[in-house]
Amino acid sequence: MDWGTFAPYFGLGFGKGIPKNRFNVNVDLGAYYLQSPTVTAIGTKLLTNNDPNAAIIQNNMKDYRFMPVAQLNFNFRF
Repeated sequence: MDWGTFAPYFGLGFGKGIPKNRFNVNVDLGAYYLQSPTVTAIGTKLLTNNDPNAAIIQNNMKDYRFMPVAQLNFNFRF
């Protein structure tokens, strides 16, 4: 499954860029905006005839345009 090379990110981050303490916690919440995916299915032996399944998966995934992101970062400075 390939969503293309360009995926803008929209999000908000909470935390300090330059921490004053040795230990720091940052939180980032947002989403990537994706293009419609291109699905290819390559199989061997029992899975050689998977082309109809690739079309079904591509049809099911065409409306999924946002991929949510939630990051929790723990930093420790030496």
